[in-house]
Amino acid sequence: MSLNYVSPDTISGHPLSGSGTNVQVPEVKNDNFGSLGPPHLSHPGPSHQFISSSQDEHSQVECRSVYVGGTGNITISASDGTAANFENVQAGTVLPTRAVTWSGSADYVVFLY
Repeated sequence: MSLNYVSPDTISGHPLSGSGTNVQVPEVKNDNFGSLGPPHLSHPGPSHQFISSSQDEHSQVECRSVYVGGTGNITISASDGTAANFENVQAGTVLPTRAVTWSGSADYVVFLY
């Protein structure tokens, strides 16, 4: 896989926007969404990561949304330390919130980037 470099100003919400530094973007072959242009928060997420709350796992960057595969309560923490509690989240719910860690009784949580 080759890497391309783009200005973070072209990626909505990127933490390095306005820095003047280019960021690496992997070239994706057979990308059905490539015609949409540079990644944007309204586009489908290009990656995902299963995060287990029972281990000390956490994401290095905030995700764009959280998929909850099993019904339960979930507390989501952002990189600034703020937390939000969602009660009785139904299986298959996608929470449109940024997060780096989670805890609670919900099952099979996937961070979408």
